[in-house]
Amino acid sequence: MRFDLADLDIYPLVDGPADRARLGLLQRVLQPTTLSLFDRIGIRPGMACADLGCGTGDVAFALAQLVGSDGRVVGIDIDKARLEEVREYAEAKGLSNVEFRVSDVRTTEVTEKFDLVYSRILLSHLSNSADVLDKMRRMLNPNGVMIVEDIDYSGYYCYPDLPAFRRCVELLYEMKRLIGGNAELGKQLPVMFLDAGLSEVGVRTFQHMSLTGEVKRYLPVSMQGGISDWIVTLDLATADEMKSIVADLNEFADNPRTIMGTPRYCQVWGYV
Repeated sequence: MRFDLADLDIYPLVDGPADRARLGLLQRVLQPTTLSLFDRIGIRPGMACADLGCGTGDVAFALAQLVGSDGRVVGIDIDKARLEEVREYAEAKGLSNVEFRVSDVRTTEVTEKFDLVYSRILLSHLSNSADVLDKMRRMLNPNGVMIVEDIDYSGYYCYPDLPAFRRCVELLYEMKRLIGGNAELGKQLPVMFLDAGLSEVGVRTFQHMSLTGEVKRYLPVSMQGGISDWIVTLDLATADEMKSIVADLNEFADNPRTIMGTPRYCQVWGYV
């Protein structure tokens, strides 16, 4: 049986202090590589950009700085409550070249055109990722660029072996399958870009591993947040089992002689 995110009303489950901590850590770990890619692509003043699945707005704000007052950024996300907070932040900072819209990218067609269309860890959650990718392509101006950053859990590892880690990755795979997502979407993206009709497709991968620090806390913090709620709601594990897994992951992360980090991330870009 497969579930649908909308039917499960899953997004409210991942809102709250624990999940904000997860998203904050994710942002701090991934933002340097995202900004490096923007520099490589050449995001310039005056560009019109769309950030699909913008979440906390961090990438949208970074793009707003890069495109300047002559450019504009539109952040799109399904989470109304979160976007209200993001809008308040933008207003407080006086950021007039960025706006945020509540919309479901799976079902809503965006008719306006952009020089850049971007998403990070969005398509791997969706059952219709190829359709959304094609929709993103149609949003581009001539010579526009599309950038997608997403996961490949097949590269996930720790050292030495930890049963709780293996069980956690197994649960993540099963969760993705049940909601119609794809735990290995990242490595499939280059061909998906070609199938969508994009040219000059480029790809690079990265993975953060560490003996200490926030990178090593990536998985346990994620499990302490809303992802555990997803797993329990989908009846893949009990709340007690998730507590035990998180405890084992944190103990492992406390050990300075162990290695743990993020899954493999794939950055793919292409032009129309």
